[in-house]
Amino acid sequence: MNKIAIFSAGDGSQRRQPCVDGPLSHPMATMAKSGIDIYSTGQIEAALAQGYTVYVIGNYHDTEPHDQWWIDLVGELNVFSASEKDKKKLSDEPWRRLARRLKIASKINWRDYRLDVIREIYRLSGAKKASDFVV
Repeated sequence: MNKIAIFSAGDGSQRRQPCVDGPLSHPMATMAKSGIDIYSTGQIEAALAQGYTVYVIGNYHDTEPHDQWWIDLVGELNVFSASEKDKKKLSDEPWRRLARRLKIASKINWRDYRLDVIREIYRLSGAKKASDFVV
């Protein structure tokens, strides 16, 4: 099985400048509406450097223009966002699409409590979380 990491849409970026020198200390993007600079957490880069395929889940929203830098890193096909109709609520739909991609959807009891479903996806896929990649 391939090495897999599953991140939430916010795991790869932060609004504070890191307390380190080097490439991560430079803004990756700027939020258009607020002008706030966005910095990398370094976790996506660490996972990719270790040979992981990184998938990103966005439960509430589509990506924004300032997210493009990390989308380019993981690949657009590895980003799973909520559909138009599910944007206003916490949606399982992105998790269902990821489970289908990983070919584990039929092994999951989708009637279980939402967090149990997510835990089962991690267990069945052997995926790591963003917090497993400390920079």
